[in-house]
Amino acid sequence: MRTIVILVLLVILTSFNLGKKVSHIYIKDELHNAKFIKTIIVYNYSDSTMLYGIINSNDTLNIKSKRGRFLNLKESIKIKKEFDVSEELAGKWPDIGQNVLMVVDTTNAVRLFGLRKNNEYRFWDPNSIPYANSIFIFPKEKPFKPLPICLQYLDTKNEYWNCSDGCLIDADAIELKN
Repeated sequence: MRTIVILVLLVILTSFNLGKKVSHIYIKDELHNAKFIKTIIVYNYSDSTMLYGIINSNDTLNIKSKRGRFLNLKESIKIKKEFDVSEELAGKWPDIGQNVLMVVDTTNAVRLFGLRKNNEYRFWDPNSIPYANSIFIFPKEKPFKPLPICLQYLDTKNEYWNCSDGCLIDADAIELKN
């Protein structure tokens, strides 16, 4: 009987998403309002800090994660150098040694990462967590494109696309910012 009560309590506690909510990312606004958009190389991770350098610069910088300590750090940063644009990346941080586009907001928090493949950047939210995913919202116009995995779920009547794991943007449409 005691085991059943404990199991019921555990199920109830895990079913609540206390303090968690879906984050809506309006990618066009995020890129327009960003404080920093640069291509970086990841040097190392330590607790809640990512050590990185800006490509074509000798500076070494660090930035803290909004999530505090990286959860499952060894698993969360394993993004293949050659990746498929449909690969799920929500909640993942780039691997050590990887070059990525980093988007930082006005509060100095990492909002997005982007991996370049051919002529497109594949953006995702590294701060997404289970049961409180991010939803990317972007206009149905160039340079924005949905991920192939999201095409089957898209509403064709709406003027915006949405996808829970990111989006694709033509590389020549990205404006780097200091």
